[in-house]
Amino acid sequence: YTLDAEGDECFPCPLGARCWGGSNIGPKAGYWRKDKESAIFLECPNREACLGAQSITLTQPASICDEENGYEGTLCAVCREGYVIRENGECVKC
Repeated sequence: YTLDAEGDECFPCPLGARCWGGSNIGPKAGYWRKDKESAIFLECPNREACLGAQSITLTQPASICDEENGYEGTLCAVCREGYVIRENGECVKC
């Protein structure tokens, strides 16, 4: 992969990432990425909350949290409004 569209140097796919070629990289399920310019992929505390990327498009965010089940934010470790977090990191509906 390369994050520099005009660059000629490619790098091995980072741990926790899926690489589709060029600058098209995204997180695997269970991993989170701050933004599309970052090559750092962090493991989510609750791996089920981080859905990963199926493919990268210009409209897709850098990371996808399981919002249907109440997860959002950094590392998908924040519970959406109407949810509370348990000790194990799971969001449950109030």
